[in-house]
Amino acid sequence: YSYYLCASFGVACPWKRFLTQAQMLQFCLCLSHSSYLLLCTREDVYPRSMILLQMWVMVNMLVLFGNFYRKRYSNADKGRDKPSAPKSLTSISKVSAVVPSTLMSDCPNPCPVEGVDNKQPTNVCPVPTSA
Repeated sequence: YSYYLCASFGVACPWKRFLTQAQMLQFCLCLSHSSYLLLCTREDVYPRSMILLQMWVMVNMLVLFGNFYRKRYSNADKGRDKPSAPKSLTSISKVSAVVPSTLMSDCPNPCPVEGVDNKQPTNVCPVPTSA
């Protein structure tokens, strides 16, 4: 929890990558433990349903943390350790860059429409303007 304390105060935590790796190792160990229980114990010692539930949770956690790790740290070798901006923010900035500023200034609430190809923006102002 020291990572969350540092992050809440805005302190950069150099060990957060290793923390994610340690958590993924923990999930692997828990998965292997539950696999051992499934194969080597009797039903009256540990209920099979609880073992299978633990295996399900550990596999899901590995997938989720693995996706996070891949997205967050795949570009670390290139000197980039920050996640990319959300798609909604990048699409807004792309549309804003394409639409002339005079068109955007006429709209009291500019926002892009889903599926705009950013070359020919249409209906960037859903609020009707008075003509």
